Amino acid sequence: MISEKKQTISRKFSRAAETYDSFSHVQKESAARLAKTLSPLLEPAKILELGCGTGNYTGLLSQKYPSCELWAIDFSQAMVDHARKKLGEDTNLHFLCTDGEEFLASRKISYDLITSNATLQWFEDLDSCFRHAAATLSAQGLFHISLFGPETLSELSMAYQEALQVKIDLPASFFASMTEIKNTAEKYFKEVRCEEQYITRQYDSLPDLLRHIQKTGAGGFQQSMPVLTKSRLSKINDWFVARGGHVVKYQVIYLMAS
Repeated sequence: MISEKKQTISRKFSRAAETYDSFSHVQKESAARLAKTLSPLLEPAKILELGCGTGNYTGLLSQKYPSCELWAIDFSQAMVDHARKKLGEDTNLHFLCTDGEEFLASRKISYDLITSNATLQWFEDLDSCFRHAAATLSAQGLFHISLFGPETLSELSMAYQEALQVKIDLPASFFASMTEIKNTAEKYFKEVRCEEQYITRQYDSLPDLLRHIQKTGAGGFQQSMPVLTKSRLSKINDWFVARGGHVVKYQVIYLMAS
């Protein structure tokens, strides 16, 4: 059964389904890199995509492997509906709304490619996910994913702490590090390659930065947050302005394992 934490995250993504494509610049960049780095020698017959969102990466996979059977799943029905509307659904492309961790753990068939873009940082048990992925891959299969790392939006966390004198654990602070991801993968896969990329983006203002987080649904789950009064928002804004503008970085970790 899906947890309260995941239900909260799912609701945020569902609310952002209509705006996601207009604001998910970083996610689109990581999706393009994932698709580009897939080996030209890979000829998958069956693909599982975990966390398809609005279908941006799904579309790249479908174009790259038009004759394969592609299962694209997401735990947000609104996201799945948006992806289906955008890409259609034919005999080779299957959309399903379900929890990715539960789906992967229950599979009885094998896939030649299990892949995911900017999703697995929201999973509750990466160790179990990697174990099930390794068991579900075909003999020559590939596990190919990107996920955000703990340094993502670290500037925003610093702004809260230094401007408001309040320690805040933003969702990214609980994301696995590249070392943790690599070590976990090496428990279940013979060949593991892990890389990281820092994508820096400058926003026009603090409201613009916060709007991008909201409109992509990437606010995550937090049990408590200080109320952002006008005075507090002003202090956070001043913190960014004093450092040259509303610039934040996104840490994207790429894993290729087989």
